[in-house]
Amino acid sequence: MTDTELKKIAKVIYAEGGIFSGKNDLALLAIAQCIHDLLSSYKDLDSCLKSAFTAPSDQYDTACLDAAKAVFEEGKRRFPDAKILQFRSFAKYSDGAGNPDKGKLADLYKNYDYLGSDSVSTRWGHFYFGKKEEKKMFRMLVMAGHGRNQDGSWDPGAVGCGYQEADLARELRDLIKTAADRAGVGCDIAPDRNHYSYFKAGGQYDVSSYDYVLEVHFNASATSDQVGDGQLKGSMVYIDESETGHSVEDAILSNLYSLGNRQAWDGVVVSQRQCLPACWCRVASALRAYHMLCWKLALSRTGMM
Repeated sequence: MTDTELKKIAKVIYAEGGIFSGKNDLALLAIAQCIHDLLSSYKDLDSCLKSAFTAPSDQYDTACLDAAKAVFEEGKRRFPDAKILQFRSFAKYSDGAGNPDKGKLADLYKNYDYLGSDSVSTRWGHFYFGKKEEKKMFRMLVMAGHGRNQDGSWDPGAVGCGYQEADLARELRDLIKTAADRAGVGCDIAPDRNHYSYFKAGGQYDVSSYDYVLEVHFNASATSDQVGDGQLKGSMVYIDESETGHSVEDAILSNLYSLGNRQAWDGVVVSQRQCLPACWCRVASALRAYHMLCWKLALSRTGMM
């Protein structure tokens, strides 16, 4: 969205709701959202503004421009779980006390969901109509690396300092599940197996119902480090090539680094396409005494050990 287009939107916001400027920012945001939600039904912005809204003058103010930027640049919405497709003024469609006159608004009630209203008085305000969208709850899947192979053998992963990577990965997998449950986040644990062996043997796993998949590993280096050799080592993640960003993975690594782990290689590495948000995370190295000390200290500090 260019500056010129944002100013066009701001002028329409002012024409439709200049009365709210400096008095009710949500009302301005709602007009901007309505423009946003209707835009896809028109050829371009100009045809949308001309066909669906009051013809503007050349006038707008900072509050109206801020509302346009909030919606079109920052993704803010007056009603996050609904599209605003129509609004009507209190002046013509209220019962005189700031409530919708259902007789005058009968057609809108019939064809749309009533979303609510914004106002500065019982005379000046807007009623909003549109379509409520079913809110999809976030759900993630957690997988632990290594473990039981398809032939029944056990793949321990990295082994060192008295630990097996497979055991540590399952320990953290279960802690993630516990933390997610406490936070009210939907979280499932994948079947306990070596998924590399499973997929290599032709196995399939439907992850289409998940918003995010996290696979936990602990080997961040192949070089044994019983005392600390200063070589590059630490935590990193792999993400698939379809990802447009990695803010979640950056946050994971940031939290791991804050507990004493160091960044390994590039931190976030692009892997093969999986067609959904997924993260393959190396938490620490099971071969490195310093890493294992940091890991156990972190668990004790968070009350998980």
